[in-house]
Amino acid sequence: VDLDYPTLESVIRGTVRLAGRSSDVNGIKSVHISHDNGHTFQEVAGKEEWTYNLDTNLLEDGVSSILLKVEDNAGVVSYYTTLLNIDNEAPGMSLSSPADGARIRNDLAIDGHVFDNETIENFRIILSPLASTGETEHEITSRGIIHESIDLSEYEPGFYSFRAEVTDIAKNVSTVSRVFELLPNKARPPVLL
Repeated sequence: VDLDYPTLESVIRGTVRLAGRSSDVNGIKSVHISHDNGHTFQEVAGKEEWTYNLDTNLLEDGVSSILLKVEDNAGVVSYYTTLLNIDNEAPGMSLSSPADGARIRNDLAIDGHVFDNETIENFRIILSPLASTGETEHEITSRGIIHESIDLSEYEPGFYSFRAEVTDIAKNVSTVSRVFELLPNKARPPVLL
């Protein structure tokens, strides 16, 4: 018995199609799968080459085992077990700045925390002017505690949509959105009293 997908290195989520192969000199009569330690078994589609749709939302996040029961045409039953790495939970993100409605000049400070029970694959900031179309994307390389700054000196003053997206290795995504105002890049003249 071979489980071709997912591999031991894969991190899976949602409904996935398990795929494998079974062989025996006597031929394969049936292949069954269990994801509750052998308390119940469901028949897979196929025999020598088989598939099974597994809804990982029914299982706990983390490492989970599956048990395969294969019976050959002579009535001999064999068991095979393997592990699945399941991650259905989106990464966490908490941003203290920018605050919604912030008024900013020159630099956009990004402060907060991103975390996941697996690996953060991508963290990006997308800025879009509310008065026109288009957007710019900024990759953030920091993980964990975030203290970054984006230079906005070349941007036009006005209101902007700020979207932070963090994606984990299983492609789960968390998003935080804010609106801020970019003020003109000119200091006001001093007020003389």
